[in-house]
Amino acid sequence: MKFFRKIRQKFLTGNKIGKYLLYAIGEIVLVVIGILVALQINNWNEENKSIELTRKYEKNIIAELKIDLLRLAELDSIHETWRISLHSYIDYYNTEKPDMHILKSKRESSKTGLTTLFNTSAYSIQDIISTGNLKLFPAHKKNAILKYKNLIERNLFIENKSGETVIALWEEFEKENDLLFTYKYSEKANNTFKNWQYDLNSPQIILWNNVVAKFLGFYEWQIQLNEQVRKEATELINVLENE
Repeated sequence: MKFFRKIRQKFLTGNKIGKYLLYAIGEIVLVVIGILVALQINNWNEENKSIELTRKYEKNIIAELKIDLLRLAELDSIHETWRISLHSYIDYYNTEKPDMHILKSKRESSKTGLTTLFNTSAYSIQDIISTGNLKLFPAHKKNAILKYKNLIERNLFIENKSGETVIALWEEFEKENDLLFTYKYSEKANNTFKNWQYDLNSPQIILWNNVVAKFLGFYEWQIQLNEQVRKEATELINVLENE
């Protein structure tokens, strides 16, 4: 700055207005160039930060999707085990003259439950959407991420609605039972509730069969839904891993 100040003073004291004007224009040009260079460097730094953040997101999402795939394999194993146990009951029920003691045993060993809904571990997807950082991704990766997110939300909605139907049937079945006796809190129960398991025509057997049918359909539907998620998770991993 001292150097430039001396040049300006020299032109002014020497009454060299023309040269001073040329110098002033040159100084302005230098300042503009400096500003443009600074802006370019800043843009370059911001771009590098965006690239680094995007790669971090991609790495996290891929790791989380691989956890999803492990969870899906675990759930498929659970659903298949429960499905087989229900088919064992159905197959014996369909025999010509089933022994009611054996049928009771198969009913009691039937596996049922609704605690196996799939929930994704890909929390980074929600983060990039809520923070607005989804814009950092190119269009094909953005579309693949949104496609996976929408599939998870749709499937969870379907599972919850299907689960509500199964729960409603289960509650109807319980209303036809003496739960104190069933859960062995009491030895008292009248014959209507105590011996229904040995009568194929009892309302409880019919209600139980309805429960079995709904649970079986629920598990088979979950296996199909999980296969869709597995396919989309694998495709999203491939998209994120490839530039």
